[in-house]
This record gives sequence, structure tokens and C-alpha cells, in this order.
Amino acid sequence: MNNGQTQSRWVFSILLMILAAVNIATHLLVGGFTHSYIDDLLAVPMLYCTVRLLYTEEIRFLPEIIFAVRTGIQFLIYLFRRTVGTVDNVNFSQIAREGLPYAKTALVCFAGMVGLECGRILLRIFRQTYDHQSRQRRRLMMAELFCIVLALGGVAGYFAWEDNAVTVSHYTYESDKVSPALDGFTIAQVSDLHNKTFGEHSYFLIGKLKAAKPDMIVVTGDLVDYNRTDIDAALDFIAQAVRIAPLYYVTGNHDEALSLPQIYKLTQGIEQAGGVVLDSECAVISRSQGILWRGNNIGDYREDIVTANAPDDVFNLIGLANVNLFRSKIEYITPHSAHLNILLAHQPQAVEHYVTEPVDLIFSGHAHGGQVRLPFFGPVYAPGQGFSPKYTEGVYDVGSASMVVSRGLGNSVFPIRINNRPELVIVELKQDSGFHLLP
Repeated sequence: MNNGQTQSRWVFSILLMILAAVNIATHLLVGGFTHSYIDDLLAVPMLYCTVRLLYTEEIRFLPEIIFAVRTGIQFLIYLFRRTVGTVDNVNFSQIAREGLPYAKTALVCFAGMVGLECGRILLRIFRQTYDHQSRQRRRLMMAELFCIVLALGGVAGYFAWEDNAVTVSHYTYESDKVSPALDGFTIAQVSDLHNKTFGEHSYFLIGKLKAAKPDMIVVTGDLVDYNRTDIDAALDFIAQAVRIAPLYYVTGNHDEALSLPQIYKLTQGIEQAGGVVLDSECAVISRSQGILWRGNNIGDYREDIVTANAPDDVFNLIGLANVNLFRSKIEYITPHSAHLNILLAHQPQAVEHYVTEPVDLIFSGHAHGGQVRLPFFGPVYAPGQGFSPKYTEGVYDVGSASMVVSRGLGNSVFPIRINNRPELVIVELKQDSGFHLLP
């Protein structure tokens, strides 16, 4: 074996170790070693490095051969499992998932192959330039290349961390409307998931929810994303979450934008899994007995009858569907009672409308934390609020109500978060003489 072959093997050994380290780090970031599409993205370059280690001579079209073989194997596995379903009038991502489940893997593998080819072209250009330089200049070029790779890796790692590392924000809501029997009641808020899974079967997110030990989970809209709708993934998360605590859901603008069959599949799937869809409805809930009354017209609610045999652990949960956020529907579903009124409403910019009724605690999302949060400036942009938005994350006191706005968990059109990690919100109810929502 000559020096060139030895050097080549060292290079491919180092590259393979780097790719393996990136793969492992990504799995650790999302919380488990179940299948992830990062595996498919790195599959072609990792197999390429492995083949070059075993066979040092350059093989023409090797990346393309690896891609074709891997896609062919995925297709055979697919044919073995099921027959191709009919393609309905749905978006491409749903076709890829339901009709051609191997296609998404093939596309990700193709992206890995394109990345590998771009890297090979850049490496050839670098080597040609490198071979015509003096020894001192060669060392400087290698140092420059190392710094560039290190900087790009650092930036990519930061973006991956900001987009995937879920932070848990804890708040305490203190009010004299919190009865002694409700003291310590914990609510977990999941908002703007946008079909993101955080590991297979939402392993990492579900782990965070379990650790919080909530008494109730509220999902404040945009469970799916109309740009890449995957209702089965959304329902898979619901199926995991309802095992932790009772779950209540209201629609967001993305959920509302689905076709009628998709909306029906989503809402019926949530109900069948054990969740509750509040479609501009009020649910009177007892901590110990569950739902005592549920309806979309508070005129039908007789508090004295409903709560006559209930212990002192009752509160009202009002779910305002996204289509009714800016309409007068809220006045028909908000009780005027001594019990705590908790409102679920997807968009925070309508808070001035919400507080026209006696709501006490509001859970909202939609703003994605402003997506990009700059030092000394704050959030840059939020849908419905424009640039330099007012309501993006944290706690706001508006009138006699307190509103907590989640930064959300997923992304939609803009796929990157900066200084704005995805957030799971936990609020604990405490009895107090006044009302406060405290970090």
C-alpha cells in the first residue's frame, strides 16, 4: 500500500468518525436512538466513506450507486409491507406518507447524495489549488479549511440546538379563585407543534411531559401544519399524551386551513384517542370527577345543579376555536361564576377581545416566540402582529386576566429559530388573595 492510499484511508476514517459522531449527537439531542431522518441524510456519505475504506480506488458514480441501491431496498421493503394505495387530492407530503411511504426516505437520501457530491467538487477544487502552492501556503490553507469546517459545524450545531432542544418554562398562577382543592393543580401547555415529532413517537417531548407530572394537558392549536400535513403523526402524539393526563385541544389557524375530511380525521382521531376537542365550547371540570358539563351555550348551564354534588375542586375550561377568535362567540361560552375561568385561544393578539368576558387565565401561542429574538431588540416578527410584536412569549397581565404565551414547539414557513428554543409550558395553580402569574 503506497503513501497516497494510506493517506486516503486516514481521511475517510476521520470523515466516517465525524459523520457517526454527528449522527449519535443528533439522536441524543432528540432524546432516543429510534429511527430518525438524520440517519437517511447521512446514510449515503457514511456508506461512501465505508466503501472507500474497504476499496481505496475511486469508483465512478459511487454515490449514485449507493443512493440507487438504498432506494431500491426501501422500495422492496415497502412492497413487502403493503400495496400502493390510491392517491387522493391531498398535498405531496401526505401522498408520500400514505401512498408512497418510502419516498420521503428516498428524498432525504437524495439530499445526502447531493451534499456529498458538492463536498467532493469543493474538495477537488481545493486540492488542485493546494498542489500548486508552497509548503507554507499549504499549511495556511489547511488551517483555513479547518477553521471554516469548525465554524460551519458550530453554526449548524447551534441551529440544531435552538430548533430541537426543548426548554420547560414553569409558572405559578396565584388567585383567590383557586380553591384549596385546586391548590397545586398543574397544567402543561403544548402549542404550535406543526407536525414536529422530537424523536420517534415524540419520545423526547413525551419524556418532558411525563417528568412534569401534569394534572391536565392543553393543546392550544396548530397541532398540524397545512404545508406538510401529517395527521397520523399528530394523532400519534395525542395517543401518547392522553396516557399522561386528560387532554384538551382547540384549533389553530393551520388546523383550520385543512380540508374538511382532514379536519374531521384530526378531530375525530383526538376524541377517539381520549382527548377532548373544545370547538368554541365550555367544559365545567372537577379535579376529582372529570367533566361535569360541556356545551356551546352557557345559557344552558345551571351552576347550582351541575356543581351541587361536586367537591370544591371545580373550574371552567373555555376553548375558543380559531374561527371564532375575533367574533362575539366568547360571550356565549364564558360562565359568570365564582369558579376559575381558564381560556384556551390560539392567537394572543386578540387578548383585548378575550378580556371583555370574565376570563382569569389565558393560554395562547401562535407567535412562535417571534421566531428570531435579537439581543437589545427582542422578537423580530410574529404572524398576526407583524414586526416587533407585543405578545410573543411569557406572561402578560391584561385587565383582570393573566395570559401566558408559549413560544411553541415546531416551525412552519420559516424553519430556523434563533435565541428562541422550543418551549413546553407548565403552570401550577396556587391559592392566594390576589391574582398573579409568576415565573
